[in-house]
Amino acid sequence: MLITLNWFFENNSLDHYDAVVFVDADTVLDPNFLQVMNDRLLSGQKIIQAYNDIRNYEENPLTRLIYTTSFLKNLSFYEAKERLGLSSALMGVGMCVDVEILKKIGWKAFSVGEDWEYYAQLISQGKKVNFASTTKVYAQEAVSLKGGFSQRLRWAGGKFEVMGKYGLEMLWKGLKTFDIHKIDASLNILMPNYSMLLNLNIVCLLLALLFGHSFLIWWSLFLLFLQGFYFSIGLWLGKADKKMIFSVLIIPIFLLWKGVIDILSLFGFKRKKWIRTQRVSKESLT
Repeated sequence: MLITLNWFFENNSLDHYDAVVFVDADTVLDPNFLQVMNDRLLSGQKIIQAYNDIRNYEENPLTRLIYTTSFLKNLSFYEAKERLGLSSALMGVGMCVDVEILKKIGWKAFSVGEDWEYYAQLISQGKKVNFASTTKVYAQEAVSLKGGFSQRLRWAGGKFEVMGKYGLEMLWKGLKTFDIHKIDASLNILMPNYSMLLNLNIVCLLLALLFGHSFLIWWSLFLLFLQGFYFSIGLWLGKADKKMIFSVLIIPIFLLWKGVIDILSLFGFKRKKWIRTQRVSKESLT
């Protein structure tokens, strides 16, 4: 599909269009999506990323848990970056790109983490990605650990690939030129996701307990407290109901699952292989 995008942009005239919107076939857009994108383009913004929400978040504890982390990612992270004048990352769907950007840069992102790669390419060329929290694109989330395994493995593998290809180089260029946008984007690329941070902290705590290092024990416990507090903020701001709150009970299983995925993807396991993700339960299909 990525090669197809590149071929399309190179072999078709975009002169009669103002922008291109990227969505998946199974996503649903807010009714105001195109209006918000139009207003942002008229205001001078060139690349806009919509709020990436979960369509079936009430399906089970797994989708509720992922919804909370998605809420934190969108509002407490990317919306905060938008208000600080920094770039949002691209999320694969809900993206709107001005045709002038596509004419100049084209589509040269061919890794399985194409959204992260294109984001890195844009920032490297001095472009900015704005975040639009006032409109959403709703994606269907996998409803089981088994169903979401291949998808998460692909995402994690793509992120590691982009991390190795662009992360440190962009950070070094940003530091040399005092470019805050490159520094910020490189840290965004290099930064582990929420679950990986939590897993790394737990491993550090276990090692500190094993070797009896009191300072590292207390430091790890302090970081665990901060991570738990941050997650609690997401529950509070998201006005979580009882079912949403009780979804935290599956966090240990989720962390173990994600830990396996991150380790496999770090070593490139099935990084180039695309496997269709089952996003609906069997009951929903009958």
